Amino acid sequence: MTRDETVALFLECETKRAEARAAGKSDEEAHEAAKAHWNAWAKKMLDERKAMEADGRWAVDLFGSLWPKNEETLAWMKKAAADFSDVRFESAASVRAERSIPEAAFATLGLHRAEAPRDDAPAATQPPVKSIQFEAGSIDFSGFIFPGGAEFESATFTGDALFESATFTGYAVFGSATFTGGTSF
Repeated sequence: MTRDETVALFLECETKRAEARAAGKSDEEAHEAAKAHWNAWAKKMLDERKAMEADGRWAVDLFGSLWPKNEETLAWMKKAAADFSDVRFESAASVRAERSIPEAAFATLGLHRAEAPRDDAPAATQPPVKSIQFEAGSIDFSGFIFPGGAEFESATFTGDALFESATFTGYAVFGSATFTGGTSF
């Protein structure tokens, strides 16, 4: 999936979480609703791969990671990848705290707000930052299944980030990711 498609699917999961909470469900039940939505997509992707393997359409070389040998395998790999690169996962508490800091302090400290373009990289190569705000104290990927690659390159987590019992069936990249809260895998 593209980053926009990945973020859209994740936001659907967060909507399921919010709906469960609004219906009086516990935090655990709300997480199960979010996880079930994500994992329904993931299981569909894994079933497609299994069918491709069974009928011989799945073709890869193994050079430390899987490299597709045909267009159909490449297409599956693209559909099954979750791309959270350059996404900023912001806890509501951290956003409220950041907004209470005067803009002049950001300039003095050399910090950048998510919505401001960064001046330390050429504008043409600096990808736009996507922000996802969450009310809870943590962003919770616990038990999520990632059927293909999982890109968290340069992602920022301003609250706790939970990946307990997450399943990565492909590569997972967290290069240059920033964690400002607790993290558990």
